[in-house]
Amino acid sequence: MRRKLATLLLCFTLASGASSSAALASPQVDTSRVPQFKAEQTAQKHCPGDTVVWLNTYSGIWHYKGAKYWMNTKYGAFVCADEAGRLGMRASLDGS
Repeated sequence: MRRKLATLLLCFTLASGASSSAALASPQVDTSRVPQFKAEQTAQKHCPGDTVVWLNTYSGIWHYKGAKYWMNTKYGAFVCADEAGRLGMRASLDGS
């Protein structure tokens, strides 16, 4: 009886671990509301008085030109920093 209970507990633990890792695969922030551009120049035309940044569309964190992750994320687009900030996105804390 104890062996069956231990086996059942182990299966439950493994199953719950798999579901929590699947939850991590979903985007952290809804970035669909901010206008996104494939080209930096197009974004700059959209907001000529603002800074164009590279937005990681998975995390909602943007990176400035010259930073480590500028155009170097799996999912991303050019956006205007002011618009992104108003919609809940933020700059990278360490400047990367």
